Amino acid sequence: MIDFQISDKPFNEDKIAEILTHYDDYFIPKISDRKNIVEYARKLSSNATFILAKNKRKIVGFTAFYFNPVPKTTYLTLIATDRNLQGTGIGKSMIYKLIEFCTTHNSAGILLEMRANNLKLFNFYDSLGFEVKEKFSSSLNGETRYHMYLPITK
Repeated sequence: MIDFQISDKPFNEDKIAEILTHYDDYFIPKISDRKNIVEYARKLSSNATFILAKNKRKIVGFTAFYFNPVPKTTYLTLIATDRNLQGTGIGKSMIYKLIEFCTTHNSAGILLEMRANNLKLFNFYDSLGFEVKEKFSSSLNGETRYHMYLPITK
């Protein structure tokens, strides 16, 4: 059974760096190709809220997001599920937990950025009601990216 935990301080920055390193190659480009993992872990530990998916005591997925009180919006910065558990509903459950958090905190919606050519991820977010808000070229590598948005209705 998978348990979900929402916490703004789940671990210290060393543990967050360990999680980011474990999931590094799940992201294209890898997190380490874009950011210094230790510095990013420090930023996340100070500013982000996490949803952890655990099977017993092992983390099998996580979401990191920023809740911005002004304006009341939420930015989903990272989401990952262990490869051998993808397609089992863990990612959807984490997004549903995020929606619950946003509803409780009166967030107007959830914004995220993704690579436009990642059809599997696009279909995942589309199935949850996210819509393309903006199409743009990445300043990092020029690839086409989307900002997707899910309004939170009360």
